[in-house]
Amino acid sequence: MPYVLPKSGHVRLHRMWAFAIHAADLTYSEHIHVLYCDDCRTALGVCLQAETFGAVLKTLNREDDTHHRDDDDQSKAG
Repeated sequence: MPYVLPKSGHVRLHRMWAFAIHAADLTYSEHIHVLYCDDCRTALGVCLQAETFGAVLKTLNREDDTHHRDDDDQSKAG
């Protein structure tokens, strides 16, 4: 089966956090993306080790996931 990138590019940080705390599962394409993407693998590793989502954001130097979602969407539109 060919590799399918999630529609949005990278897997959203809040999705990886939910996966790390066993609150949700990732889709097949998200799982495959994480396997091949160094950035997403790093973010998932942080999620797995952090005690809170705030700690994840602080470790990755991200104010919030919404800001970066807007950047991703704008870069695809331009």
